[in-house]
Amino acid sequence: MNTALNSLRDELASQNQRGITFIMAAAVYWSGVGLAGLYLKPGTAFIASIWGTGMVFPLSVLLARVFGINIFFMNALTGIGVWANMFQLFFFPVLFVVAKSNIYHPPVFMGVLVGAHFVFYHWLYRSKTYLVMAFVISASSYSLGFFFPGNTYIVIGFSTSLWLGAGALLLRIENFNALTAIHPSTQPSHVNT
Repeated sequence: MNTALNSLRDELASQNQRGITFIMAAAVYWSGVGLAGLYLKPGTAFIASIWGTGMVFPLSVLLARVFGINIFFMNALTGIGVWANMFQLFFFPVLFVVAKSNIYHPPVFMGVLVGAHFVFYHWLYRSKTYLVMAFVISASSYSLGFFFPGNTYIVIGFSTSLWLGAGALLLRIENFNALTAIHPSTQPSHVNT
């Protein structure tokens, strides 16, 4: 593949730490979906899950500030990454059709959609973690929706949150490994080089 393109991908991944704060914020959101499923009626849990999506971006910005990550870094690929994420908004009207059909189906649909959009980030950040999350989150959302059709908000909410939490840890490892490949002096003193 084009060296200049790979350089842009690596630069973006380094600057915004492979979008790790978005993954952490999404894990919080999906925990909220699980909690909504525990304490609210399905219709109310659906509305809460829709409104809750609006907190993912601001929480990601807050986490980026806390951890000193530049999520607003711009290069030639930034716009593509934004559009890949924004395409999910086009599916919001479908969620209402899905909810009207069966109020327990929106978490399945949302989980599969979230997982599927990670395929692009696998390419953009050259990250195996995103590819694993794409498969695991999509497959688990579908499977849990099939086997636990009356508890989708709870089981898909909490399982997706756990998968995203694991993904954040794996992204942290990828980010550390990328940093040590560029700057070997950042390795802990007990690591043999």
